[in-house]
Amino acid sequence: VTGSTILKDAAAILTVLISPTISSPPATTNVTKGNTATLSCAATGIPTPVISWLRNGAFLVSPSVAAAQSNIRIDAVGTLFISTATKSADEATYTCVANSSAGVAMAAARLLVREPPIIRTVNVTIVASRQTLIACTATAGDPLPVLSWAFRNGTALPVGSRYSVSSNTLVISNTMLSDEGYFQCTGTNSLATVSAIAFLTVISVPTARIETPAAGQIQAHVNTNIT
Repeated sequence: VTGSTILKDAAAILTVLISPTISSPPATTNVTKGNTATLSCAATGIPTPVISWLRNGAFLVSPSVAAAQSNIRIDAVGTLFISTATKSADEATYTCVANSSAGVAMAAARLLVREPPIIRTVNVTIVASRQTLIACTATAGDPLPVLSWAFRNGTALPVGSRYSVSSNTLVISNTMLSDEGYFQCTGTNSLATVSAIAFLTVISVPTARIETPAAGQIQAHVNTNIT
């Protein structure tokens, strides 16, 4: 119609963006060496955030990390799995990163790789009457193992006797022939208890034997020299 105005309805869609929020942050996690560690993280926001992970500040999804460590996997919901965990490679700070067009949120946690103890000691040979030192060393273990000494059958060493322990070293003062035998060093932490055996060999004190020659032998020796 001439001179008339026709109005049409116009529809508009309003999208509200909500910045990501970490709703379930990762927790500090302990894993035994060789086992699989699992770190979970959940986030909310509009649009739905995508979860990724940093290890000590570096993204785990980078090609270099994927090539170097095939034991790392991140599933569809963002859970991080680290198989056959080792202390040297995997103990670190891991950061969950929730990212969307509305922003970024982060939350960090520590992964601690625990190890059962490994201890070693050595066999010792000593001359009787001397002081014996038998060392015991923890070459691995986290938490650090507590070391103790006993006879091989587990019998405790006599209290207040010639036996003592100093800095994990078994000390036997005035060693006797009867001390010869096996001694057991035991290492214990929250994961395991292990033992190492040392054998102590005690040698008799060498004695000097002085023989007095007969008078006739001395005289003959003197006469030979004079002649």
